[in-house]
Amino acid sequence: SAGFQVFGIDISEKVITQISSGNLNVHEPGLKPLVQQMLREGHLNLSMQPVSADIYLLAVPTLLGPHLE
Repeated sequence: SAGFQVFGIDISEKVITQISSGNLNVHEPGLKPLVQQMLREGHLNLSMQPVSADIYLLAVPTLLGPHLE
């Protein structure tokens, strides 16, 4: 929403398809409408192949409890 071009990369085609349709597998207040807006406006691109960029941010799942929650 600040005018940046964002590229989301994942190794799972299922995840790319899910996010591309505006559905998220995480709950963060306000994130879903923001992702949907960014997709509509063409500021968020999703792929299974990395692209050249000035900045890279890696996000990995973090287990929150002893039962893999």
